[in-house]
Amino acid sequence: MTAQISARLKQVYSAGSNQQLEIAYDQWAADFDRDSELRGGRQPALVSALVMRHVDNTQQGEILDAGVGTGLVGEFLQVFGYQALVGIDFSEAMLKVAALKNIYTDLQCMTLGEPLAFPDRHFKAVVSAGVFTQKHAPASSLDELVRVTQIGGHIIFSVNDKVFSDEFKPKQQALEAASRWRLIESTEVCAIMPRLEPNAKARLFVYQVC
Repeated sequence: MTAQISARLKQVYSAGSNQQLEIAYDQWAADFDRDSELRGGRQPALVSALVMRHVDNTQQGEILDAGVGTGLVGEFLQVFGYQALVGIDFSEAMLKVAALKNIYTDLQCMTLGEPLAFPDRHFKAVVSAGVFTQKHAPASSLDELVRVTQIGGHIIFSVNDKVFSDEFKPKQQALEAASRWRLIESTEVCAIMPRLEPNAKARLFVYQVC
């Protein structure tokens, strides 16, 4: 089983284009939830915990799950009364798995790093778990997430430590310097796949859009 997971990870992280990455996730979709549990995946739970701390589940408005995958974040949020969840992902196969869970009111195929087909200031919050990592969604994705979030709304996400310093930290600081958002909370570096990948680390952030 671990050999199969290692092969999946190698395929994902050796992808040279979004098309190759999409194919890799399409092929992994049916087993992704099981493999995430075997790896000890923590990011969906950690991101969801920050949502519960900062986003009022009685307030009207939709929450965007950006890079929804198979809907692991939505599973946590639904338990705690969050509704009107919208998910986007570039993998049609992953979206089909998420749809089977009957959690999301809308699921659409979109690619982070490209313009998103949503109006300005549409969502009360945006969440993203495990998406900002090597050879995945670029730091420029944050511009669109800010655009589609309401003033005063929250953007809550994880960033793999391998891409934080060189790519995401400068972008996050630039958005703050431009008064497009302000930092509300951040975590220390933490293990995100402790069972099979003890060296995999990430940071989590909560920003409020200005």
